[in-house]
Amino acid sequence: MALVDLDSSDHFKSNKEYNRSLRKNLRWIIGELIVILTCCFVFLTYNNGPVSSESRLDLSQHGPSLHRQDLSSNLPTTSDSKSDCHILHHSNSCNKIPNFFLHPEHRSEFQYATINYMHVPKSGGTTMKECIKTIAEQLHLTKPFLLHTDSRLNATEAILNGNYSIIENTNLFMGDYSFGFCDVVHEKINRRKCSTFTVLREPFDRMVSNYFYCIELNQSIPGIPHCRTHSINEWALATKSILWDQFFTDIDCFERQEQTWQCAIDFGGLREAYRLSQNMSYVQSIVASLDKHFSVIGLTEDIPSTLLMLQMAYNLPFYDTCQNVDYNVGQYVLSSQVQSHLDKEELKNAAKQSLMKDEAIRNILYPEIEIYKRAKEIFELQRQEMIRLASS
Repeated sequence: MALVDLDSSDHFKSNKEYNRSLRKNLRWIIGELIVILTCCFVFLTYNNGPVSSESRLDLSQHGPSLHRQDLSSNLPTTSDSKSDCHILHHSNSCNKIPNFFLHPEHRSEFQYATINYMHVPKSGGTTMKECIKTIAEQLHLTKPFLLHTDSRLNATEAILNGNYSIIENTNLFMGDYSFGFCDVVHEKINRRKCSTFTVLREPFDRMVSNYFYCIELNQSIPGIPHCRTHSINEWALATKSILWDQFFTDIDCFERQEQTWQCAIDFGGLREAYRLSQNMSYVQSIVASLDKHFSVIGLTEDIPSTLLMLQMAYNLPFYDTCQNVDYNVGQYVLSSQVQSHLDKEELKNAAKQSLMKDEAIRNILYPEIEIYKRAKEIFELQRQEMIRLASS
């Protein structure tokens, strides 16, 4: 009788079951891999395909960051491009000229530079713009180009679309929407660099002047308490720092299906401006870069010296033409709530003291206060160098 090894038989059956299970699992794994690879292929094909104008419009509804473009990436690049040229804006064109008095190695670039005046409201800006217009008329220069909201957008779109007529027709730009415009006036366009100057005012004085000017004009600004029915503290808390907001006012541009550029105001920067204004290290980084962003910094408190500095830097008769111009901000029509027996200066002083005692207002003006402190230091350095150059 043949003997049967029961242990060997059981082992054989176990191996057959194991092999059957293994083949089944392998088929399942291979099937899953095929599904995954197919999905990946479809996904990549879809995302690399052409985007219709309708798709672009749908994407734009989710925020400008999805189609945001660095303006400088679509302009001719310079040999000295660096990623850290601009702290505030998105360009790395390095096209701006730093301070004339503090950076003597760049003075030769001022001879053919585009001049861009950044007007800070209630800092003598209206009269400064009239001064620039008068100089242009006397020297038979082309009329200065005013950069307000619409004209800034139109000018940027034109340059990005290859129409350089705006910057070919004039070297003079000015306005309260001019900061960052040098980013798109590139060196390779007419082989010119761009220079921005500004005139600053003590922050609390500027806020007071702006408030009473609002009363005079009976201005109504959406989202801001009416100045004739609210205190200066209430009004200031809502308006915040205009100077700081100017630094963060930016333009969002994207290329359309037909390969033309369209621009709009980017409110994203303004929305984050207040949060960043409370970041001391960030504010100090801005303060430290003022001499890189502005070729000349003037002060409303010393207009004669400011005009002399501008005249030396740009070789244009700022002082000779405008030294006798009245920089008074005008008369104010006060509301009935203001005590009539106080004169204008007493009212302004009382308003200023009220602002300075308010911790919340000191906080929102913190970056402007720090910027003004550094501006005064730079102004004194400019004065010293101006005197040295004049006597040499």
